[in-house]
Amino acid sequence: MGAAYIGLQHEEIPDAGIITRVAQQLGGAVGVAVLAVVLQHSTGDAHTPEVLADGFGTAFWWSVVLTAAAVPLCLLLPSLPKPPAKA
Repeated sequence: MGAAYIGLQHEEIPDAGIITRVAQQLGGAVGVAVLAVVLQHSTGDAHTPEVLADGFGTAFWWSVVLTAAAVPLCLLLPSLPKPPAKA
């Protein structure tokens, strides 16, 4: 979340804080909704504990795959600017 503040002027920081908070809320809601749909789809007709456990396993692996897909995107985030060279 710190990458959202790189290069901002002091008066722009509150706006960036609001935008990052909205992004967190929306991302969390969409992520939970996707995993809930996967879980419902994989356990919809479960009649035994084994089938139910398999459905939860499927939802777990979906969350692992989504996390793994996000890691390369994190590597694209900007890094801290280099400090100016001392003369």
